[in-house]
Amino acid sequence: MALSGGIFAQTPRNKIIEKRDPALAVTFFTPQKPHVARIRQLLVFTELRLTPIVTQSVDGTDIVLNMRITTTSESGGFSFASVVVTADNKRVAVLDQVRWDVSDIASIHDPDLIRLLGHSKEAYITVLTSELVQPFNRMSFKLSADQLADCRMMAEKYDALK
Repeated sequence: MALSGGIFAQTPRNKIIEKRDPALAVTFFTPQKPHVARIRQLLVFTELRLTPIVTQSVDGTDIVLNMRITTTSESGGFSFASVVVTADNKRVAVLDQVRWDVSDIASIHDPDLIRLLGHSKEAYITVLTSELVQPFNRMSFKLSADQLADCRMMAEKYDALK
């Protein structure tokens, strides 16, 4: 019995959700389900949620691609940290003194970095902070294939809107 190749075609792992905000006159495009990377240091669990976001003004003149990084840790929060991004065994970005808000969220506004992550086979995000004691002052997360696919999907959406 022969089956056509189209039957086995994979559907995208995640969908893009479009949310309009009339008060701000913008439309946000985000992955339907942000994926999480988890690490364990001693008895402390820490999570990193990576959410690439495309923002477009209602008139279509202003389009922005950024990435929101959310950390959740049992070891406490911090307000400033450096972020090191490694892709395919190369250090591709060192972002010093990234500001984290009270809910442990930081934003990175670099479309080329997000695009690079989307086309990587293996990538890590390391958060370095002097506000926490060792070994909790260094958190290295290996990004999952789903997180890399989300970066690629949102970079493609950004390119399509430009």
